[in-house]
Amino acid sequence: MNSHSQKILVVDRDSDIRSVIDELLMDYGFEVHQAANSHEAFLQLRQRSYHALLCHVELLKSDEGRLHRLCREVHQRMRIVAMSASGAVELNGEADEKLAKPFSRAQLLDVLGRDYSDPD
Repeated sequence: MNSHSQKILVVDRDSDIRSVIDELLMDYGFEVHQAANSHEAFLQLRQRSYHALLCHVELLKSDEGRLHRLCREVHQRMRIVAMSASGAVELNGEADEKLAKPFSRAQLLDVLGRDYSDPD
């Protein structure tokens, strides 16, 4: 991992999804942290800064949108990406982008704003 790595927080109840994202990003200079629920995400967001939050849409909207609000209050420049099994999910300002599952590495890197042709 290089000193320029961007930190990504992946929040999803499914550990397989979190692991796949970690594996997809490991060669591209990202430092991936994981949380299984919004409580774990709250703790991590208070401890460090992140370039992006990849979060299952239900968790992003749970607790009356507390996770979304905390992200915007604490990490105003952090990119928020809502992941969903349906690309037709309705977002009301909770996220900057949405990513329909299943997704490819190219799609994932595209929403994170990275060139997927040349890994770090």
